[in-house]
Amino acid sequence: MYSNTNFTSRDTNKNTLAQCNMKIPSSIYWHSSSEAAKVSTILTITLNVLTMPMTLFLNALIIFVVWKNPSLQVERVIVLAYLALTDFLIGLTCQLLFIAKEILQFETNKVHCGLGIAFFLAMGLLKGVEFYQLLGILYERYVAIIHPFQYSTRITVKRLTYATIGLWTVNTMIFLLSFITYILDMCLYIGIVGTILKFVIFVCMVYWYAKIFAAIRRQKRQIDQQQQNTNMNNPHTQRSHKGAITAALLLGCFLLSFSPIFFVIQLSQRSEVIFKDSSVWRTLQQWIETIICFSALLNPIIYGLRTRRLKEKCWEVLGFQHDIDEVVSHNACVATIPC
Repeated sequence: MYSNTNFTSRDTNKNTLAQCNMKIPSSIYWHSSSEAAKVSTILTITLNVLTMPMTLFLNALIIFVVWKNPSLQVERVIVLAYLALTDFLIGLTCQLLFIAKEILQFETNKVHCGLGIAFFLAMGLLKGVEFYQLLGILYERYVAIIHPFQYSTRITVKRLTYATIGLWTVNTMIFLLSFITYILDMCLYIGIVGTILKFVIFVCMVYWYAKIFAAIRRQKRQIDQQQQNTNMNNPHTQRSHKGAITAALLLGCFLLSFSPIFFVIQLSQRSEVIFKDSSVWRTLQQWIETIICFSALLNPIIYGLRTRRLKEKCWEVLGFQHDIDEVVSHNACVATIPC
């Protein structure tokens, strides 16, 4: 998404470009006369201005509700709260920095290296953390479904907290070292290590998903064959399966947010002529950066609607009354694992 070209500073006028004078992951900025690029900038800025408050509000609501309700401070919900914290920071830093750098670029037609670097660092750090948070969510569901009798010993709130802190630390160290070595032209291959680590984790996640959904299908077949109540009809099992599907939806949302990058890579290989026009590349970059941030808005909507007790508590905070049937269903839930 970012060009590796060395940029040199120079005087600019209305018909030339201003570029950073240091080697940073940056883009080719559009010519001042490109109306299409200007329209794209206005649209992406407007979209981020509209969605950033929603991202901050929804994720802050999730964090507040979990913090104020001890009954929700259990393993299945804690991992979602940690994801909400990450998504809140994405809205607060990435989207805010995107808006600021694009407004300044639009007004001055100059590259603002400080904001560009800050945005790149924030995006790399927080999206990496988001990926690791999804790992924690999936592993919690994997143990709940595949190893239910070991759940209480292998999965605890304290262990999930320590794991989250550890993953934040590992991701931050790898990313910052990769960035520093890139700036200094040092070939330490730390970035490759981070890429390999993420690939190995992704393979593990695919394996866990395969095991989870194989177990779900097996239990459904048992119900169809035996025509009797089995463990699948247990509320605990139903919630576990619903949580597994929620985890799959969250990972799918994360992957979709990065799908434009793979599209641009394929497009650049097939149509190199297109990218000789700096305004085309710039427009694509703006929309890629905008779409990547959208997962921070979609995540709380996905698990907020699919986690019943969390949804009910959120409605309470917002001042809405429960339906009587929902209250009865809520009282029937198992206390240790939320609906």
